[in-house]
Amino acid sequence: MHALQLGVLGPLQISVAGRVIELRRAKQRSLLALLLLNVGEVVSTDRLVEELWAGQPPKTAVGSLQNLVSELRKALGPDVLHTRAPGYVLDVDPELVDVHRFQRLVARAGEGKDPELRATQLREALALWRGPPLADLALEPFAQVEIARLEELRTAAREDLIYAELEVGRHAQLVGEVEALVAEHPLRERLRGQLMLALYRSGRQAEALEAYREARETLVEQLGIEPSPELQRLEQAILRHDRELELSSQVATVPQPEPLDRRKTVTILFTDIVDSTSLGARLDPEVMRSVMRRYYDTVRTIVERHGGTLEKFIGDVAMAVFGIPQLHEDDALRAVRAAGELREALAGLNDDLGREHQVTIQIRTAINTGEVIAADTASGQQFAAGGAVNVAMRLQQSALPGETLLGPATERLVRDAATTEPVESVDLGGSLGRVDAFRLVELVDQALLQRSPRAPLIGRTDELAALRSAFDRVRAERRSEVLTILGEAGIGKTRLTGELVSGLGSEATALYGRCVSYGEGATYLPMTEIIRQAVPKRPRETIVSLLAGEEDAQLVAQRVTELAGESEGTASTGEAFWAVRRLFEGLARRQPLLVVLEDIHWAEPTLLELIEYLETWISEAPVLVLCLARPELLEKRPGWGAQAKTILLDPLS
Repeated sequence: MHALQLGVLGPLQISVAGRVIELRRAKQRSLLALLLLNVGEVVSTDRLVEELWAGQPPKTAVGSLQNLVSELRKALGPDVLHTRAPGYVLDVDPELVDVHRFQRLVARAGEGKDPELRATQLREALALWRGPPLADLALEPFAQVEIARLEELRTAAREDLIYAELEVGRHAQLVGEVEALVAEHPLRERLRGQLMLALYRSGRQAEALEAYREARETLVEQLGIEPSPELQRLEQAILRHDRELELSSQVATVPQPEPLDRRKTVTILFTDIVDSTSLGARLDPEVMRSVMRRYYDTVRTIVERHGGTLEKFIGDVAMAVFGIPQLHEDDALRAVRAAGELREALAGLNDDLGREHQVTIQIRTAINTGEVIAADTASGQQFAAGGAVNVAMRLQQSALPGETLLGPATERLVRDAATTEPVESVDLGGSLGRVDAFRLVELVDQALLQRSPRAPLIGRTDELAALRSAFDRVRAERRSEVLTILGEAGIGKTRLTGELVSGLGSEATALYGRCVSYGEGATYLPMTEIIRQAVPKRPRETIVSLLAGEEDAQLVAQRVTELAGESEGTASTGEAFWAVRRLFEGLARRQPLLVVLEDIHWAEPTLLELIEYLETWISEAPVLVLCLARPELLEKRPGWGAQAKTILLDPLS
C-alpha cells in the first residue's frame, strides 16, 4: 500500500512502487481528482455525475461512471477504491496524497517557536509542489474552484515562510521574491507589509515608504478602500524609525495571537458565489481562475480589515470568524459591516469583470453568532466548530442571490445599528428544528438618536432634569459646556439622550456623531458625520454664508470640507480644531447647538482633546457637547471625570 503515491500539487500523478501510471481518459483523471480531494470521505454518485459532466449528464451517466470506477480500480489496485453508499470512497492513508502531506507540514511549522525550524518545514512543504495544481485538468469546470483553493494554500504558506525568514535575518535576500509575489497578488496586504519590512531592514527606507504608497493606490483604485490599520501603523513605525521594527524585537514580523479558550462566543460569516459551476463552464479556465483569485483576495482583505479571521475557502464558499484569535465586544457589528463592504466591493469588481470578460458574479451571505469550540489556528484544522457554524452555513444556503441573512443572536446584537426584516425561518435539518432568520436591509449610522422615543421614559427624571438644566444654562449664558453620561452598555444612555432631544424640539439644533472601535479615519469620524449633517448640501458655500462678513470664512470652509472628506488638504491638528470651533460658533449663533457624541470610550486621544478644546475656546455661542461613554473611559482618561461634568447612570430598580 505504501508503494502508492498520489499527487494533485501539479499535474495529476499516480505512482505505484516508483512506476508512474498514466490515465489516458480525461474522465478517469477527473474522477480520481475528485476522490483525491475528498480522500477518506464518501463522494456520492449524484455529485460525481454532476461534476464530471458539468451539470449536463447524459442518460447513460451512471453506467459510464461505473465503468470509470472499474477501470480506476484496475489501475490503483483492488483495495484502494471502495463502493460505499451513497457513492465511492478512496480509502488510503492521507499521507500518500501530496496535498495532505503539505498541509501537515504547514500545520507543524505553525506550531513551532524556532523560526529556523519553521522555515525548514515550510520549505519542505512547498517543495512538494510540481507546478500549478491539477494542471492537466485546468479545463474541467469542477477543477476551477479547487485550483483556486489550492493556490490560496500555497500562497499562505509562502507568506508564512517569508515571516520565518524575516525572523532569522534574511531580509536582504527576500526582497526580490516578495516583490514578485506582490506583483502576482497585489491586493494581499500581508505581502505588502512583508515587502515594506524587508526593504526597511535592508536599509532602504525610502523604497519601503514607496511600497506603502503603491499599496494604498492599488487598494483605493481597485477596491475603493484604505490600507488596514496594521499597514498604516507599519508605515508610521518606519517613518519614526521605531525600534520595534529591529530584528531583535520581532514585534513587527510575527504578531503572536493570545492563547485561545476552549469555548468562545463568536460571529461566523459565510459567503459564496451563486452558481459558480455554470460560471466555470462558460468561462475560459484562465479567466475563471483570475476571477476566483480576485474574489478571494477581495474577501480576505475586507474580512481582515474588520478584524475577522478568514478560516478557509470550501470551493467558492468563504468562512470567516470574528472573535478568533482576538475577541471584540462588537464582533457581530464588524461582521455585518464586512458583509456590507463586501457587497459594495463586489459591485466595483463586477464593473471590471463586465468590461474585461462580459460576466458578473453574485454572492449570498449569512452571519450567525453563537458558541464554538476554538482550536489553535496553526493546527491546520478547522479552528471553529459547533452549532453556530452549522446554523450560519444553513442560513447561507437559504439566502437569495445578493441577500445577507442574520441569525437571531446576531440580529439582537446589531439591531441598534442596522435595519433588518424577518424572513421565513430556516430548517436546520433532522431533529434540530428551525431557526429564525432576518434579512439585512442596511446599516444605519445613527440608529436610535435621531428617532423619537416610542415609549415614555421611566425612572430617569432627575437625570433628565440635570440635562435640561445644563442646556438652559448654556443658552442663558451663551457659552459652551461638556457633559458626560457614564453607564454600562444597554443601561439607557442613548434612550435618555433621545428623550432630551425630543423634549427640546425646535429649541436647538441637534447633531450626532458616533465613535467606532476600529477602522480607517476613526479619529475624526464623529466630527465628519456631524459636519455632513450640519452642511449636507454645498458645504463650502453654506459655511461661507454662515460666517458671512468674517475675514477667515473662506479658510474655515476649506478646513471643514477637508475634515469632512469633501476636499483634499493637509490641515494640521490645530487648524482642524480651530475650524470645527468656528463652524460650531456660527451654527450656535443662529440657534443653540446640541452636539451628541456616542461611545467616546472608543475615541482616539485627539478627539478627546478636541472636545476639551471646544469647552475652553468657544466664544459667545451656546453649545452643549453631550458625551455618552462607558465607565472605562475614566480608566483610559483618568482626568476626564475631574475636568468634565458627569452623570452616572445606575441600574434601574
